[in-house]
Amino acid sequence: MESDYFTFDPEKDRLNLLKHGLSLLHGVDVYLSPDKLTLTSSRKGEERLMDVANVEQQVCVLVYVLRDKDVRFISLRLASKQERGLYAKWENRFS
Repeated sequence: MESDYFTFDPEKDRLNLLKHGLSLLHGVDVYLSPDKLTLTSSRKGEERLMDVANVEQQVCVLVYVLRDKDVRFISLRLASKQERGLYAKWENRFS
């Protein structure tokens, strides 16, 4: 998918679908979620962002990089138990 804003490698999407059962196309739902937790990490000198959000009653993790005006998706998967716990704590931070 190539657009003015969201991009990803079609081969990476195929591999992500095989490995995680999710297409990178659905990363848009996570990225645009109003209730997402965003974390950062560095890999090979490039800052990567990781959004954790509840989408259709499943907590998902989207890893991506910002390149100029594009958001380039790297991977999308269901959150691990630890990530779900972290998201739940963050989500309930004002309760």
